[in-house]
Amino acid sequence: MTTIFVRDLMHRDVITCPSRMPFVEAIRALVQQQREALVAVDEYGRAVGVFGKREIIQAYTRHGANVDQLADLIVLDAMYSSVPEIPPDIPAITAAQLMLDQGLREVYVMHHPDSARPDRPVGVFTLDDVLQHLAGTE
Repeated sequence: MTTIFVRDLMHRDVITCPSRMPFVEAIRALVQQQREALVAVDEYGRAVGVFGKREIIQAYTRHGANVDQLADLIVLDAMYSSVPEIPPDIPAITAAQLMLDQGLREVYVMHHPDSARPDRPVGVFTLDDVLQHLAGTE
């Protein structure tokens, strides 16, 4: 049996947004792109956090039904200030188990640490990638 690695299933179209992007504008981008999350980047393009559905709903529940307060927020105010990373050269089944253990729906493959840009995402591996593989539709 051939081992399937993260690099075999991940996709390279990581969607990013500026960490200072208005909250509502970032929600629109997330919905438009039909993604679980966006990677928030600083002014140098470095990944500084994740802005996803979970963070959006947490901000919404913190501010109650007052949508006007959400208009004053930026991504930085609501994002998860870490980027869950995974190496591209581990078996997909191992990555999937790690994701389940940590309650994650997607993880990011970053530039190699020795590269000039180690803090930039180059790929995303999601539970949907695993499902598509299992269904034979990837």
